[in-house]
Amino acid sequence: MTEKAYQVTFPLTQAQLDELRALPKNTDVEIRGQIIEGHITKQIINNHDLNHIMNALPDDIGTLCFYTTDLFCRSTIAFQTFAEKLPIDLQKLEISFSNPYDEEDDEDNNIADKLLLLMQNLPSSVISLVLNNNDLQPLSSAELQTFACAIPETVQSISLESSEVNELNFFKLIEH
Repeated sequence: MTEKAYQVTFPLTQAQLDELRALPKNTDVEIRGQIIEGHITKQIINNHDLNHIMNALPDDIGTLCFYTTDLFCRSTIAFQTFAEKLPIDLQKLEISFSNPYDEEDDEDNNIADKLLLLMQNLPSSVISLVLNNNDLQPLSSAELQTFACAIPETVQSISLESSEVNELNFFKLIEH
C-alpha cells in the first residue's frame, strides 16, 4: 500500500465512517495492525466494526487492504457479510497476515470455507488478489483445488507469498 492510502484506525468512530463514505474515486483503503515498540500487532476487528466498515465503503475504491488483522478469524457469518459487501468496483483486494494460525482450532475458523465464500463473492472488477502470509498449509489438496477452481477468470494476478502453499503446484491446479 502507499502512504496515500486512507488508514482506518480503531476504535472506530462515526466521524471515520463518514470519512470513508466520502472518499474520492479510486482511493486505497488500508486496515492494519498497530506498530507498538517496533512490532506490528494484530488488529482485532469485531464483527460489528467490520460490518460498519463494509457498509461505509464507497463502491469505487481502488484497493482494500487488510494487513495484520484477524479477518480470517471472524465468524463464518461475519466473514460472509464482509465478502458480500465488497465494493463492486474494487480493483485489488489484499488480505495478508490475517489467518487463524494462532487461534483456537474450531470449526468457525475454517479458512477453506472462507476462501470459497470470498471467491464466490469477489466482484468481477477485482484484477489483483493478494493473500500473502496466511498459512494456508492446513488446506487439503481437495480444498486447494476447490479454491483454485473458484478464482474468477477476471483475476489477472494472484499472490500467495509465504502462505505455506507450493505456488507451482497451486498454479498447476488453476490450469486444470
